[in-house]
Amino acid sequence: MILFTRGDHLKGRTIEQHIEEAGEELQQLVEKCGNRYHVLNNKNRSDRTQVTQLLDKIDNMVKGSGGCYLPISSEIYQQVEERIRLKEQELNEKHKEELSRKEEEMKQKYEEKQRRREEMKQKYEEEQRRRVGEESKLLVRRRKSNEGSRPNLSESKVENESEESKLPVRRRNSKETISPNSE
Repeated sequence: MILFTRGDHLKGRTIEQHIEEAGEELQQLVEKCGNRYHVLNNKNRSDRTQVTQLLDKIDNMVKGSGGCYLPISSEIYQQVEERIRLKEQELNEKHKEELSRKEEEMKQKYEEKQRRREEMKQKYEEEQRRRVGEESKLLVRRRKSNEGSRPNLSESKVENESEESKLPVRRRNSKETISPNSE
């Protein structure tokens, strides 16, 4: 709706005559607004009916457009709707691309962690095999050395004897204990 002020400057002409005389540009603008307009007389401020009439025209305009401020058939409204739709589409595409990029990054990080875990597992297993091999060799050497020095004693007896040698020695009829290391 177009609101014309200074209706007192029309000097006896109607607003329709003014629009017709003003030229094609004003006529096209009024047409774009659905031929809705209102005139206020600035010199007659005590006349509140012109404001009431303006508000009534606005209410009728809103009711006529189904409660919307812009009529649904309005060219401007359709252009705005199209822009909004295109912008939403663009934002949705950017969002999908961002999600895909983040998903790919997470997938790569996950695969890298899995690869590192597998490498660590292999290194651990190799280290375990190496240790088991070294312990086996060490046991074989101990057995060979134990067989040569004590052919009649088993390994457990040798271990028991070495443990017993670390125990404190008690003298008979004495409360004093002598440690084998203190002598």
